[in-house]
Amino acid sequence: MEHYVDNFYHAYARNVEQNYYIDMYYKHSLKKQVKTIIGLRVWNSKEKDDMFWCPEFGDISKPRGWDFFPAGNAFMTRTLKKLGPHWILLRRRKAYTYNVGILCPASNIKKANKLEIESRTKREEKREQSKKYRDKREHNYRNEMEELMFSYLNFSKRYAKLAHNICSQAAEHATTVGSGRVGRTKQISMEDRAILAVRAHIRHTHTTYEKKLAKNSDDPDGMVHATLKKEANENVDEFIAKHRNSNK
Repeated sequence: MEHYVDNFYHAYARNVEQNYYIDMYYKHSLKKQVKTIIGLRVWNSKEKDDMFWCPEFGDISKPRGWDFFPAGNAFMTRTLKKLGPHWILLRRRKAYTYNVGILCPASNIKKANKLEIESRTKREEKREQSKKYRDKREHNYRNEMEELMFSYLNFSKRYAKLAHNICSQAAEHATTVGSGRVGRTKQISMEDRAILAVRAHIRHTHTTYEKKLAKNSDDPDGMVHATLKKEANENVDEFIAKHRNSNK
């Protein structure tokens, strides 16, 4: 019985040792292939300054001949990713993780730099064309908004110039890109956007709403503001009715 236990122990020990070396060989083989991986997400190692860490392989060193290219140049980043193996260096900051740059062969960075210089003129021309297209699209959108406003106001010919001035200013203000104003929303129809925008412009420029609002700036619960806005909307209705098709 003692002989049997002794043989079992030695067999178990050999098996554990063999599995350890197999595991080490497997990890070593993977680490040798790590420089061929595309898009491996890595962080700076906490243990060593010149090492990197990833959940798949633990601590790994930068492959020989590789270099770092910082984030910020969209063309270079896209090109380096297309050229072949690369790692994405990440950094953790409180509630989010952000991209620091790319680790890749230095030869690829040289190639990407060359392509960046060669394509710079073409890309600038493309950006200029895109800008012209966006400007034209915004110009057409602003004109359409202005026409809808003018149609809504329906002022008499006597006040046509006033209507054009109001609509021009209101459309320009409401459709400013990135402003977050009613003219940029997609939640309501174009007609509703135009109506809300031109009424808001009249409320701010052709009623006493702004002056009264300034006098009642201390309004913690917003009740005064709501009352003033309701009163101003009634004044807007009166202003529009006064200038619409009539004999006045």
